[in-house]
Amino acid sequence: MQRQVAWIHIDRKMILAVHKHVIARIPRFSMAHDGQKTWLLNINGVRASDKGIYMCQVNTDPMISQIGYLQVVVPPNIVDDESSTSTVAVREGLNISLTCKAKGNPEPRIVWKRENGFNITVDRRKKVSPTLVVPNQLVGAPLGTDVTIDCLTEAYPRSINFWLFQESRNMIFSGSKYHLVVNEVGYKAHMKLTIRSLSPEDYGSYKCVTKNSLGEAEGSMRIYEIPRPYQSPKSTSGLLNGVAHTGKLFH
Repeated sequence: MQRQVAWIHIDRKMILAVHKHVIARIPRFSMAHDGQKTWLLNINGVRASDKGIYMCQVNTDPMISQIGYLQVVVPPNIVDDESSTSTVAVREGLNISLTCKAKGNPEPRIVWKRENGFNITVDRRKKVSPTLVVPNQLVGAPLGTDVTIDCLTEAYPRSINFWLFQESRNMIFSGSKYHLVVNEVGYKAHMKLTIRSLSPEDYGSYKCVTKNSLGEAEGSMRIYEIPRPYQSPKSTSGLLNGVAHTGKLFH
């Protein structure tokens, strides 16, 4: 009894050929037999869709079969219709998204580089719009003393931080009158403003402001005058110069 061989594409659930007859209506598939024990399934012009698991099945009792996997290597190719054009114009300060779509097998690995060959650094840190906390909104201080007010901020990308005197809306800079300090740790910042030798004109409202590309936040605080702490005068003691006289009344 002559055994018959069938070829099946498992992934497609398709019978391709039985014995010497091609069942699938795909002209690129053909069968060959050497007249002995070798049966060949030929595929002309292999395509990416031809990949998958193939099974060779012999109609013995019990049935015997052999499977194999066909991997089709496809050179990488950029899909122009789904990618950004080669030239993109954008105004300074705006955001831009570039798309590169590629196909191939194995799946292509896409690498972005600048035109000068330098690698592009991707920042994967979470972006945070500015937030601000004012620890003390009312601060009292006597005339002629130094006073420090502060704000706590969080923002990423890194924010621009500054102070305003609300009475005049003027930005405050470090100098003989003001001392500004910003301590930064990661995306957090501690803003401090010291006002030296308070005068009547220094009392009022101050504002700390933080800004980045995602937005801004601000906080207000007020400095008011309080009396200087009372200090009792220093006590003095000493002897009076001279001699104390006593007298008696005679009758």
